[in-house]
Amino acid sequence: MSNAVPTLDNGPVAEGADSFPVIHGTDMPLAALATEAAGFEGLPSSNPLLAALSPALSPALPIATALPMPPLSAAVPAPSLSVEDSQRAKDRIDGLVNEARATSNAEAASLWFEAGRLYEQELGDVKNAAGHYQESHKADPRFLPVIHAARRLFAQLGKWGMVAVLLDEELKLEGSSVTALLVEKARIHETRLARPEDAVALYQQALDVDAAYAPALDAIVRHLEGKRSWGEVVKVLKAGAHVTKRPAQRAAWLHEIGRLSEARLKDDAAALAAYEEAEKALPGRRAVLDSLRRLYARRGELDPLARVLERLADGASSSAEAVAFLCERARILTSQGNAKLAIGA
Repeated sequence: MSNAVPTLDNGPVAEGADSFPVIHGTDMPLAALATEAAGFEGLPSSNPLLAALSPALSPALPIATALPMPPLSAAVPAPSLSVEDSQRAKDRIDGLVNEARATSNAEAASLWFEAGRLYEQELGDVKNAAGHYQESHKADPRFLPVIHAARRLFAQLGKWGMVAVLLDEELKLEGSSVTALLVEKARIHETRLARPEDAVALYQQALDVDAAYAPALDAIVRHLEGKRSWGEVVKVLKAGAHVTKRPAQRAAWLHEIGRLSEARLKDDAAALAAYEEAEKALPGRRAVLDSLRRLYARRGELDPLARVLERLADGASSSAEAVAFLCERARILTSQGNAKLAIGA
C-alpha cells in the first residue's frame, strides 16, 4: 500500500445529488469506506478525508431495484441485542483483531473481514465495519469477499459511482468474470448514473470479450432498437448466433434476425434464410415453423411448405389442429397434381 496521504478531489460526476469522490494516494476506493468510518474502534481516526466524506453515511433513500451483485450474505437490519450479547460480539471482534495483527496476508485478511462482518451484521455498526474491511484489503488486496462487502455497503448508501469503481478493482483480479462484471458496471451507468453512452461502451467491451454473451448482446440490441438501427441490430445478432454454442440461444437469435429482416428490412430472402438456419439449430420450434409456413406460402414454394405443414401437424397441440394442417397439405399436393399423396395425407 502507498504511504501517501490521501487527498480528495470532488469531480463533476453526478450521482443524484452527490458528487463522485476520487481518492488519490490510496490503492483502491475501499479507503473511502475506512475514512468514512470516523473513530472506528481500534483503528486510527485522524484522517483529512473524514470530514469530507462523512455525509456519505447519512441514511440513503431506498434502493428501487436490487442490482445483481454477489454479496456474501443478505444485508439485514441489525438485531436488537442485549447488553450481554453485544459484549460477547465485541469480545469476539477483539479476539479476531488481536489474531489478525499477529499474522499477515490472506489469513489476516480473513480475520479482519470477519471482524468487519460482525460489526455490520451483528452490531449494525457500518462505520466500524467499513474500517475493518479496509484493513482486510490492506492485508490482501486479492481477497474477494471484502470487495463484495464494500460494494454492498456503497450500494446501500446509494454511492453508485463507488460501486462502479469497486467493480473495476475486481476486474483487475486474475480469473475474474470479466463479461459479467462489465455488464454489471454498464447497468449501473445506465440505470443509476444516467450515462447511457458509457453503458453502451461497456456492453460493447463485454461483447469484445465474448460476442455471444447474452446480457451484453441483448443490451446492445435494446440500444440499437431505440435508435431504429435495424441493420445494425441484425449484424450484432448474426455475430452472436455465429459463435454461441447454445442451440436454443442460436435458434432464438436467428429467428429474431428473420423477424427483423422480414418486418423491418423487407427482405424476405434474408428472412427465409435465417428462419431455415433457426430450424436447423433447434428443430421443431413452433414459432420458427409458423414463420417458415408464412414465407413459403408468400413465395409460392409449395414443396417446402408441404413439408412444414407435415411437421406442424406432428407437433400440433390437438387432433383438430393436426387435421387442419394435414388438410392444407393435401390441398397443396392436389394443386401439384399429386392426388395419391394428397389422399394419403
